[in-house]
Amino acid sequence: MIENVQSNPVMADPQRMGGVAPKVNRQKRRKSELDDEQMQKRHARLMNWFLQERDKQAENRFQQAIDEDFYDGLQWSDEDAQELVSRGQAPLVFNQVKPTINWMLGTERRTRIDGKVLPREESDETGAETKTKLLKYLSDVNRTPFTRSAAWKSCIVAGLGWMEDCIETDPTRELLATRAVDWKSIYYDSNAKEM
Repeated sequence: MIENVQSNPVMADPQRMGGVAPKVNRQKRRKSELDDEQMQKRHARLMNWFLQERDKQAENRFQQAIDEDFYDGLQWSDEDAQELVSRGQAPLVFNQVKPTINWMLGTERRTRIDGKVLPREESDETGAETKTKLLKYLSDVNRTPFTRSAAWKSCIVAGLGWMEDCIETDPTRELLATRAVDWKSIYYDSNAKEM
């Protein structure tokens, strides 16, 4: 099973906290509306759905990781490689997957285009031109062509690529952001009817 794991080094290492784990005063904690029974049931239901989806997608995600290994040239299983070594053969890899995928990635890079908003009527020309400039500005500040290429690479190598359009919380960056998101970070709803 593939999972993302995050740890807090300060909380995990009591030495960094002066040799003692931090004390939490539970009596002064305010009662939150998220603590009531209805919300806890809702949380349990959502977690149940998430865990069902994680279990349902486990085999596919394992195969996606193998696909990434093939691109990276890791094409022998440990058992097969050991068998070859025991017979005096080197587990050589002549990677034909990577050049083929790189050709497809290069084709995408060579055919990049900028978006253009077209007017519906003659009176909409000024607005369409302004929107085209806005899209170009956002594409430039967010490096959207590179983001699109990263998502495309993930799609070609592992079979699934994601992009995220979001609000940036860092005040030093552009408010509207576009990012590539690694497929390992997302569980999709396999029961969804829409694309």
